[in-house]
Amino acid sequence: MSLSLNGVTLASVRERDQQDPLAHFKQRFALPEGMLYLDGNSLGAQPMAAKQAVTNTLDQWRDELIKGWNQGWFDAPERLGNLLAPIIGARHGEVSVTDNITLNIFKLLGYIWQQRPAERQAVLS
Repeated sequence: MSLSLNGVTLASVRERDQQDPLAHFKQRFALPEGMLYLDGNSLGAQPMAAKQAVTNTLDQWRDELIKGWNQGWFDAPERLGNLLAPIIGARHGEVSVTDNITLNIFKLLGYIWQQRPAERQAVLS
């Protein structure tokens, strides 16, 4: 017996899966066999390439020390922002990929605090 919901059957869904042009991307992620994992916004499945990318970053940090900033790190916020810009309808140079808003506000307030005259004991917002 084949269950059907509005004419959609398990067999028809499996057929669509076989025809999906993006199906091959699933093999790029570490997922337990047979798992259907739908949470991709907070902690999605780990990309298979993630471990090697982290290892490469740690090796670069160890080997290059501060010189590593000039090997793609210092300009990363702007470079990544320029890649993201067309996806969100922005122009080249209008997007920067940075920390979350809470961290950015904390860093801004820290800068303001360090630049204040010594006699000022508070920052009001």
